[in-house]
Amino acid sequence: MKKLLLLLLVPMVSLGQMDYYVSAKGGLNVREAPEARAKKVATLLYGQKVTIESKTDIKLIINDTDKETGITKVVEGEWVEVIFGTNFKGYVFDGFLRKNSSSFLTRNDGTAWTDGTKSIIFRSLSSIEYRESKEPVRGYIFDGFLKKSIDNIKFYNDQGYFIIIDSIVNTKNIYTISSKSAIDVRDSPNSSGNVVGKLMSGMAVNVLSETENMLTINDVDNQVGGSREMPGRWVEIETYSPLSGHRQETFPDNNGSWFYVDKAEASRIVKDPGKFDCHMCGYQAIKENTLNKLLFVREEMGDYGDGEYLKHTFSIEKKEIVEIKDYYDYNDPVSSKRIWIPINSNSVDIDRIKNRNKPKEYSQAELDSISAREIELRALQEEEMTMDDTQYYFLNDARLIEDPKSSKDFYNNGLVKFFNPNLQNYMEAIDDLNTAIEINVVQDEEELWVGPAYFYMGIAKGRLSLNGVRDDWKMAASLGFYHAKKAIRESEYFDLLKK
Repeated sequence: MKKLLLLLLVPMVSLGQMDYYVSAKGGLNVREAPEARAKKVATLLYGQKVTIESKTDIKLIINDTDKETGITKVVEGEWVEVIFGTNFKGYVFDGFLRKNSSSFLTRNDGTAWTDGTKSIIFRSLSSIEYRESKEPVRGYIFDGFLKKSIDNIKFYNDQGYFIIIDSIVNTKNIYTISSKSAIDVRDSPNSSGNVVGKLMSGMAVNVLSETENMLTINDVDNQVGGSREMPGRWVEIETYSPLSGHRQETFPDNNGSWFYVDKAEASRIVKDPGKFDCHMCGYQAIKENTLNKLLFVREEMGDYGDGEYLKHTFSIEKKEIVEIKDYYDYNDPVSSKRIWIPINSNSVDIDRIKNRNKPKEYSQAELDSISAREIELRALQEEEMTMDDTQYYFLNDARLIEDPKSSKDFYNNGLVKFFNPNLQNYMEAIDDLNTAIEINVVQDEEELWVGPAYFYMGIAKGRLSLNGVRDDWKMAASLGFYHAKKAIRESEYFDLLKK
């Protein structure tokens, strides 16, 4: 009788029968009543299908740690009644149920990884809410409405990335709005400041600075009518914008502009890639998104029929993600491998993975056994991939830094003015790149961007018919930049100087 009374007291919300799949990798316990202490009647396996009969509206929040990756996520949900097997019934926590069988992106949605130098965040395709470019919102909010999390984050300016690429520092500084309702962003750190924007629950922001004074406010829950005291302080924030990333996209004509495409359009492109048998066009789209593997391809056709093809694969091996790039530039294939570990790993593991991902350093014996030409070809292919990424970033995503101070600030501005057609100014690009190099020399730092800086500065001088092109390329070559060596050696390379 006690059991019957308990079940009668549970508020049931009938949904009609809906099929779901178990997403908990260690399985999911089924209980005879909607509470954690109730008797366990069965254990559902990972990926097993169940049918939700009804919801109880009994909420639950748990911390779940992935045994493979070590990543802990906050999982919210409620107890639901399910049917499984041959008409068995019971109650499970629906935070571990998914509408569709899991894919790589849904399994790793909201997880952040690092290769020791930069970071990536995976997003499920269903979480993408593409929005046209907007100016970021910057101002002050009360930090009691912030939580340090990337679970189910939303972007004020969502560019459609299913993989976000950024620095480790920026990723670790992501917070999300935890208020159930929209909160006001103000132009000064007090409640009387002018409202400069509103941010919805789950919106991602970076904290720029904190005020010193602590205060306590009364937060009223409009849904239940209660209030609570909330300690905190005013902080300056800006809506988070990723440095770059991967998205499904296409450029269907010869203007070189890439356009975001949704899941349906990308699937059609993959099924019919023959539509890109053309000049100056291309696409990037996901070909496989299964439980343990993500594969997407990027194909571009040049103006004369020459093509480039990149096959990009992510897979999980133990507690690491293995990234393989298979790159075909015309007829020269090259492959690279990179290892990623959870971003919350300890510093020892991050240093270890950073060293594993370093480019191979050849011993003298290896140098003697490999022809110089073969080494150059490998280096040119690797540089080509980096230069493509550089051009894409500074053409589409990078923004001018208004008050540049560091060498990297001036380097950023120099390449924005070099690549971006709306801001293009070769003379200013030369000045900024030269300043970046001068600051770097004073600081006596070994930076990988210095060689490319000399190289692009030489191109800019050539396009303005200025002296010093070969001098800059010689400096780039002396720093190990192989494209500069090739530019000096081959006269046809001076086509780069054409506007």
